[in-house]
Amino acid sequence: MDKNVDVPFIAMTLGVVSFLIVFFVYLFQMSADIPRFYVIPLTGLAALAFGSLIGFLYANFGDETERFGAALKAVNGLIAGFTLADATQTDGIIRTVLRSISYAAGLNGQRGLILVVIIACASAGILFMYQFKRLYLNRAQAEVDHRIEEETTYNANDPSVVGRLQEYWKPSGQESTQATNDIRKWLDSHALDTVAVPTFINGSYAAERAQCVADLKIS
Repeated sequence: MDKNVDVPFIAMTLGVVSFLIVFFVYLFQMSADIPRFYVIPLTGLAALAFGSLIGFLYANFGDETERFGAALKAVNGLIAGFTLADATQTDGIIRTVLRSISYAAGLNGQRGLILVVIIACASAGILFMYQFKRLYLNRAQAEVDHRIEEETTYNANDPSVVGRLQEYWKPSGQESTQATNDIRKWLDSHALDTVAVPTFINGSYAAERAQCVADLKIS
């Protein structure tokens, strides 16, 4: 990915612009009853927060996958199970809530604008948090974990780990395609997708190297 393209910033900007467009359209329609126009922004804010939670859960990596696994299953069940089943009911909870919000906003039960705001803000929240966590938070966390493990457990110049990994990567002095692919996949799954294999083997990644050797069962 081009490092000059700030995906989270673009996603957040699009989300904010979409929200403002809907907000001002609604404000124009409700100009005669100003107190009620707060209902739509608050609904959008709630949808944005829920979307951000979903994006956060789907961007988990490493031990977070196990730690937040139950929450992710609950969200998947809510979306795939309850939402689809309830939406088919004429008196379902979703329709009732949308209708209530519509009346509170002074739209006389018309749910179209409410639904648009919820979908737009939730989508912006999912995209922003997913990209932000994948591109920034996961990397920052990986760096902190690397430093902690290196300071408390591993020696940065451990010759046995480096030697085993080098021998696995280049047996008899020739690079192994299969070994390169295995190491590459391991790096990609541990938020180190920008690190080249030679840099990983010979650079200051002692904790990650030791973990890689253990995970790939390199003897």
